[in-house]
Amino acid sequence: MSPARLFLVAVLVVCTAFLTIPFHLRLIVSSADTEEMLLSLPVEENEMIRIGFVHSVNLSPVEDRYEVRGSELVLRSTLFKTYGAGIPILDDGLGTAFGSTPEGFEITGIDLPRTQIPIQLQTVPDHTLYYRQTPIRLLELAGSGSLVHIGIRRISLFRMLSVRSIAPYL
Repeated sequence: MSPARLFLVAVLVVCTAFLTIPFHLRLIVSSADTEEMLLSLPVEENEMIRIGFVHSVNLSPVEDRYEVRGSELVLRSTLFKTYGAGIPILDDGLGTAFGSTPEGFEITGIDLPRTQIPIQLQTVPDHTLYYRQTPIRLLELAGSGSLVHIGIRRISLFRMLSVRSIAPYL
């Protein structure tokens, strides 16, 4: 094989690998039914991701705070405005500390790793993903009654470019 052809083959192999090898760390929202990626956002190790919702019993806001750790989201704390029915307490075995902050009450030290977070979308609790301070209403990605999964995955550049709805959040 001539050096020119060998070089061309090497370039094609490198380009194919660059497009198909999964090495981009992404926060993925996908449909549980079809596994279609509805949203793909770049994340970094140790980055904090927040998921807010309205508590279905006392109808007050709640926010769960997750840290990106490899291929997992680790629940670090939960913040809520109103303490009442359905809100966890330390005696439930969730967390190591309970405190009052200017934002509300907070349970910290939860440290619960999750490979994916299943969320059933409804008008209430109206889940919102906070990506680098940008709110993303999950009901805008999939309709009420849909089950979605939120997780961390490494995906290829080709797969990343095939997902819709990423541009407004970058």
